Amino acid sequence: MKIILSITAFAALGLGIATAGSNNYSVNLDQKVWVGDKELKPGDYKVTVNGDKATLKSGKTVVEVPAKVEASPNKYTVSTIDTKTEGGKSMLREIHVGGSTTRIILEGDKSTAHGE
Repeated sequence: MKIILSITAFAALGLGIATAGSNNYSVNLDQKVWVGDKELKPGDYKVTVNGDKATLKSGKTVVEVPAKVEASPNKYTVSTIDTKTEGGKSMLREIHVGGSTTRIILEGDKSTAHGE
């Protein structure tokens, strides 16, 4: 009985550690882009991914957007972004994290914005 309780406690601890962490990145936008209905001006942005949400922040501008993190088959040498033109606007779709295989896929049509 003690073994089963120990295994259950260990599994619960492992799950808590796996879900508690967040990932912090930074990206420099050299052009204006849109995430949902929010325009992001050129500049440096802190990107925090926590669970299924990414937060992009620069000064008072904060945009939250559903996102997922995936591993690319190849390592990115520098941080880059992937955009798609929709309705004449450059929509931010992905952030590729330099020095890693990490790519953050954004679902911009479901974003929420704060500040200005």
